[in-house]
Amino acid sequence: MANRIHAKGAFEYIEHKAGAASIKPGMLLTINSSDAFIVHATEGGRGDLIIGLEDALQGNGVATAYTNGEVVPAMIPHTGCSFYGMLESGQNAVIGSELISTGTGKFKLIGDLDSGETASKVMCVAEEASDQSVSGGADTLVLMRAL
Repeated sequence: MANRIHAKGAFEYIEHKAGAASIKPGMLLTINSSDAFIVHATEGGRGDLIIGLEDALQGNGVATAYTNGEVVPAMIPHTGCSFYGMLESGQNAVIGSELISTGTGKFKLIGDLDSGETASKVMCVAEEASDQSVSGGADTLVLMRAL
């Protein structure tokens, strides 16, 4: 398991309060009308690539979730920046898989859209293979590259 979300490359650092509970490092975030982070809530939808970071200054690792109102550090990765993003359980990513938002703050393969849905934006690509399609697979931090 990754010890930190940022792997390599340039990014912009930002902070906002959590507008909801259960935001975790590696999740895809957006800023709501109250100027707070919430999970990106549109499957395959457009939006900035904003990734929640671990709060190492408070002694928290990549597995520590944020509570509502807590300050959340995040990154806006530049093109080519590598990071560990939250791949949804049930996914089988190979290197180069195009990844989109699940609508729950996680990533999934573009080919796994719900019936009748279309993707407006590919957010990133997988930089490592991860098979979470097996029974008991869990949401997992996987190395990804910003497009």
